[in-house]
Amino acid sequence: MRDIASGKEAARLMSVMTMIFTAAPVIAPTVGALLVSQFGWRAPFTFIVALGVCITIAVQRFIWETHTPRSGQHPVRQLVDSFKEFFSHGQSVFGLLLIVLPPAGFLSMIAVAAALVVEIYGFTITQFGLIFATAGISILIGSAFNRWLVGRFDSIQAIAVGIVLYGLSSTALLIMAWMNDGPFVLLWGSICLFMFTVAIVMPNATVIALDPLPKIAGVASSIIGTLQNIFGACGALLAATLYDGTVRNSIIIIGSVGLLVVAVFALKPLICPIIVHHPDELARD
Repeated sequence: MRDIASGKEAARLMSVMTMIFTAAPVIAPTVGALLVSQFGWRAPFTFIVALGVCITIAVQRFIWETHTPRSGQHPVRQLVDSFKEFFSHGQSVFGLLLIVLPPAGFLSMIAVAAALVVEIYGFTITQFGLIFATAGISILIGSAFNRWLVGRFDSIQAIAVGIVLYGLSSTALLIMAWMNDGPFVLLWGSICLFMFTVAIVMPNATVIALDPLPKIAGVASSIIGTLQNIFGACGALLAATLYDGTVRNSIIIIGSVGLLVVAVFALKPLICPIIVHHPDELARD
């Protein structure tokens, strides 16, 4: 994406990519459960293989090279230099922090969602499927709203809108965690608001992180994607470890992560005093 676009156009493209990235783990459990119920436990594995084949064919047929790598330098040296360049930009580090923290929150929620909804609040499995779908719908709505935002405001202003929403949802969740109870509508509504906000903050933060790095966008994207997955896996593992059948331990991680994101944004003057855009620097040139 960074190879072919920057600024508002990049934010619009990234909004679609973030929608897919965040919606997939929300939708996947429902699809998997349907496959198992209809065709048995082997069905999801067959489905994964089929998807892998389709993706491989699609990459070969429809993805073209957008960046010519530098020649005359050892690949390991290129990799080391790219890492140094990435972390030398406060703007990239600031964007990275806003990107990698939210997955720890929403994947922690995904890990214990069934237990929270069915065991604690007493809904049926069928009802859980419908309730869980609202989180995915929230992402889709958030992505559509973000596409509207980026057409009217710059990335940092759009992120500021998201930070306010993160603060509201996380504060509500932490209050309910402190009380170890809360109305389900308010609790799940706060979770949906968090998911809605993910679709606003993450694409714009990714654009900010990649903007100073048009010539190493591939490595930069790999750094971001790897750390996203690491933080998300840690959040899910921690949630599963902490879960003890209480509301508190089900939602404390997602609530805490939301406030951490707010804190990172508040520290912007120290991490990245100035946001610099490079609209004319594209790797395809």
